[in-house]
Amino acid sequence: MQSMSALDSLFLHAENEVSPMHLGAVALFEGPAPAAGELAAVIAGKLELLPRYRQRVRLVPWGLGRPAWVEDPHFTLGYHLRHTALPRPGGASELRRLVGRIMAQPLDRRRPLWEMWLIEGASAGRWGLLCKLHHCMVDGISAGDLLGVLLDPRPGTPASVPDRWQPEPEPSSASGLAQRAAAPRARVGPGARTPSGRQDDPPRAWRHSQRRAAGRRQRRLPRAAHAPRRTPASRAHRAHARATLAAHTRRARDPR
Repeated sequence: MQSMSALDSLFLHAENEVSPMHLGAVALFEGPAPAAGELAAVIAGKLELLPRYRQRVRLVPWGLGRPAWVEDPHFTLGYHLRHTALPRPGGASELRRLVGRIMAQPLDRRRPLWEMWLIEGASAGRWGLLCKLHHCMVDGISAGDLLGVLLDPRPGTPASVPDRWQPEPEPSSASGLAQRAAAPRARVGPGARTPSGRQDDPPRAWRHSQRRAAGRRQRRLPRAAHAPRRTPASRAHRAHARATLAAHTRRARDPR
């Protein structure tokens, strides 16, 4: 179980029905497309290098901390690999429409937040790969992590890496909360920084307590400080001012 950073948590919570927060990268290749089974075998041989691709998001109960990454014990590679084809003639406009439809669909938060699409039927005998993943998994520069691992240009790179992955038992709500509460914090408050040097976000309960404390510290100023008391002299002065203003107004309207 690994706590999500404050910035990645922001990307997760900023998502809604009309503003998805996932990224996409498209790569086009010449030649015949590989079979779906061949692509699955290659990706399975590289997942050891990308542990985040077999983790899903787990929310901390009652919102007492940032979301956490936990191993998905039911991870199925076949769910994340999709296969589709472009309508003829398979040009740039058809590719844009297909990518737009795929990117318009939200990712399932019950599973690791990524998909890989094998696209056949591109013009000039080409085929493509679309990698779709949530912004909380990687930053914009690293959006092509999976594609980069698959297309490693270094000579002698092995086609697969020995997979020693064994999913850890998924923590219960109580144990997850206990682990989150036991995590060391150097300081709690605005401007606090995590061990990695990134600015931390104070918990919601802390912000609420600070607002309540600020409200108790506020004191009402004496009445004389912001509103003078009405006395007979002040009332007479205001009546005289209103009468003078009315006389000047009548003269302006009727100079005779």
